[in-house]
Amino acid sequence: MDKVIAVLQARMHSERLPGKILADLAGKPLLEHVIERLQATPGVDRVVLAVPRSEMAYLATLAGRTGAEMVGGAFNDVLGRYYQAARRYPAPFMIRATGDNPLIDTTMLGRCVEECLSGCWDMVGVREMPLGTGAEVFPAGLLDYLHHFGRRRHHREHVTTLLYEHEDEFRVRRLDPPRKLRAPGFRLTVDTEEDLELMRLIYDRLYVPGQIVDLADAIRLLREQPELAGINSHICQRDWRKESMAASVA
Repeated sequence: MDKVIAVLQARMHSERLPGKILADLAGKPLLEHVIERLQATPGVDRVVLAVPRSEMAYLATLAGRTGAEMVGGAFNDVLGRYYQAARRYPAPFMIRATGDNPLIDTTMLGRCVEECLSGCWDMVGVREMPLGTGAEVFPAGLLDYLHHFGRRRHHREHVTTLLYEHEDEFRVRRLDPPRKLRAPGFRLTVDTEEDLELMRLIYDRLYVPGQIVDLADAIRLLREQPELAGINSHICQRDWRKESMAASVA
């Protein structure tokens, strides 16, 4: 039986950058790089794509080529897709990752897995790292709670928001990264054309086929060439807290 599965939420539809998960990045679909990074993370036994049921055919070839499993579910119910993935591939611990983050740091994620396996925490993550380079690790039992009690739209779309709304009731651990990875001002997710442009420039300079790009090297590149970081520095990250407040007022 698997001990840790990494569930990777992904979908072709994106309001700001449709089809981004299959965008070319150094000769491969962007999503393929994310899968490879999760597979290279210490402690991960299986990677499962949690995708809209209507998009499974688009991603079947990629999943087969990379050895990732795939589970389909409702388009707007990301939490439901995670729940289906956990039922199909049961494991006591789970990683939540997203398909638009091709610079997830494998070392820090491996540390999060190790910390969560101690059984002392309901959620383990990192802080002070660039946006898009971390992921959440939690016991699978938490997903049962989130699925049962997470009824509002932002609970279903963002998966773990119910926990953060009541964080004082949970045991949450945030690890501190080494100094070379502390760069919270950098944006290393792909949600817009500018994000994709920056990611392609980083991969053009650092990617070696058969290897994964070291996040520390990417951060060093941006520090040495600040004009690169400026490409997407004006992009505002969407905040589920504001979305939930707007929905409650409407």
